[in-house]
Amino acid sequence: MNISDDDLISSHLNKTIAAIKSLDEKKLSLFAEKVMETVASKNTIFFAGNGGSASTASHFVNDLLTAYTYEQTAERPFTHKKAKAQSLTESTGVVTGLTNDFDFDEIFVNQLRTISDTGDMFVVITASGDSQNLLNAVNYANENGIFTVAIVGFDGGKVSNTAKLVIHAKTDQGDYGPAEDVHLVINHAVASLIREKLYRK
Repeated sequence: MNISDDDLISSHLNKTIAAIKSLDEKKLSLFAEKVMETVASKNTIFFAGNGGSASTASHFVNDLLTAYTYEQTAERPFTHKKAKAQSLTESTGVVTGLTNDFDFDEIFVNQLRTISDTGDMFVVITASGDSQNLLNAVNYANENGIFTVAIVGFDGGKVSNTAKLVIHAKTDQGDYGPAEDVHLVINHAVASLIREKLYRK
């Protein structure tokens, strides 16, 4: 049976809406609070993911830093609110170098060993929750006083059993589109909440 274009689009949108409705809003609020606590203590928030989730990791950094510079415009004075956030996927040279010289499963944990400190936060974005390079990095972070957050899809995967805070967009197994869509919704919701908390009059 042929499925119409409209039916395909409607199916995708309905799956995405269902995944949004599956979110635990209290965990999104807790995530925002933990971000603000980490920033206030002058620690760094690191993000990581693979494939489309690598792009989402960079998007998180962009929106987080934008939230902290929200009122720093030509018409308004600088607020001097500072935030340190970094995506471990951003440098092609670093990622390919670590893959070539060591192993792809070590690309994130090796970066954390070099640049992270106790009190930092590590956020992984993953539809499956089973990527070994993320699992290795989360284990290292947990062992070294770094607060871990997993933003996941599907059934949550292995990382849901190890990360300290899990935000789960429930989707069908292997259905990447809705999972990754909702991960961006989480990003925008949390960044908006942080901006509101920072600049609420």
